[in-house]
Amino acid sequence: MLFQRRRILSGHSHNLTVQVAKKMDVRIILLLLVNFAVISFGRKSYEGWQVYRTAPLTKLALEGLHKHVFSDPKFQVWSQPILNKPAEIVVCPKSRAKLLNILKKLNLSPKPFILNIEKFLEKERKEIENIKKQEIYGLINYVTFERYMDFTEITDYLNEVAANYPSIASLETIGSSFEGRPQNLLKLSSGSGSKKKIGVFINAAIHAAEWIGPAVALNAIHQLTANLANNQAFLDMANWYILPVANPDGYVYSWDHDRLWRKTRRPNKGSKCVGADPNRSFDVHWSEGRETNPCVAFYQGPNVFSEVESKNIADYLIPNGLDGNLHLYMVLHTYGQFSLK
Repeated sequence: MLFQRRRILSGHSHNLTVQVAKKMDVRIILLLLVNFAVISFGRKSYEGWQVYRTAPLTKLALEGLHKHVFSDPKFQVWSQPILNKPAEIVVCPKSRAKLLNILKKLNLSPKPFILNIEKFLEKERKEIENIKKQEIYGLINYVTFERYMDFTEITDYLNEVAANYPSIASLETIGSSFEGRPQNLLKLSSGSGSKKKIGVFINAAIHAAEWIGPAVALNAIHQLTANLANNQAFLDMANWYILPVANPDGYVYSWDHDRLWRKTRRPNKGSKCVGADPNRSFDVHWSEGRETNPCVAFYQGPNVFSEVESKNIADYLIPNGLDGNLHLYMVLHTYGQFSLK
């Protein structure tokens, strides 16, 4: 369970909707099943893919990983490589022997951490679909925090918040993604003395696969609107600018095709590999440790702000300056059951 669900319909109307659900047109259910089948057919399978955890990284091992692993598209690094901390590396069955050989030469004592990634992804999909089935059959109209929401559902939720709380919430599009999807930002402000308040900017899902990021961002919105009675001090203190899905194309692609997709969806000239890491597209230390291989998940792109999604964020923040009082820029990244202080 992510967060508590908020029902809109009353118990009386729920009984009526259950009766209607029993008479639901079979064609609607078949259409839903067909759509699910089409999406499932086009989804990348991670059957047999594994995650290996290393021993804590020495300086020499870290250098070796940068040279032999991080720049190889056959491997994915999940945890941020940090000195004296273990690394966790994803590998497909065909490249497993190569990875293990590299790690053993670096004296990193690799141990399997996840034996089959696809089993975890399948479990997640089933949990989402089971909750969706309950929602469909009950015809309950509510915003759910019990499962991850896709891009359309998140967009609908933001529109609902702006409509239900017009005195404190306003919705704007800061730009469009490469494929034309809106980057929707919700501003929350009590209005009175807003230009003197500090500004807090939050974005999530700049790395598409990090689904719990948008869930956290939406819960923050929920706490500052539906649960404002308990959180008024936060709205009195600051103006909040929340962008739940900073990388819309990648987020949609992670739902429909590749659950572990990280990058944008802009084609790379001269390469079959698509996208770049939008979090590395900003004009901040851009050339340091630049990854030139478009097939690597950490690829920065061919130039600064090559990813329009990142440029839209910068173009919104810099001219607006959030009333000149931006005090906190927070990017919600999600890996592991911990928070960095």
